[in-house]
Amino acid sequence: MAPTTPTGSILPRRRPQQRARRTPLPFGSGRGEAGSTLVEILVAVVVLAIGLWALAGAFPLSAVTSAGAHNRLAASAAAEARLELCRALPFDQLPIGSYRFAVAELPEGTDATLTVQSLAAGSEGVKVATVTISWPGLGSGPASGGRVSYVTLVAQR
Repeated sequence: MAPTTPTGSILPRRRPQQRARRTPLPFGSGRGEAGSTLVEILVAVVVLAIGLWALAGAFPLSAVTSAGAHNRLAASAAAEARLELCRALPFDQLPIGSYRFAVAELPEGTDATLTVQSLAAGSEGVKVATVTISWPGLGSGPASGGRVSYVTLVAQR
């Protein structure tokens, strides 16, 4: 039996409605989105400028930090090389005293010292060799200069 209205008339049967298919619209067509506004472009440019400004501020700090790391590496290599020379010498040819030497890889004003001492009274067959290298810096912070100190014992064989 077909449905009826409150007045008793018969209503025609409805066909099930199909959902309308939406076809994707090309970018910026039809709905007021024709492109970016001038304000959106200005905001994007300001955000990009702030990001680039912050990034550019990091470059000088990274250069200074890199120079400090280079100096520390050069000083460590020079100190280890000098201690290897001390270990290679026969015990009797390693004189007790303090000696300065140059390190070409470090900036001018670098102080490099080798100090050889007897370990203690009564320990005739052992010497202590200490290499200390300090270099000047460019100011404060990571480039404020530095110092490395290496110690080794040299024993009579």
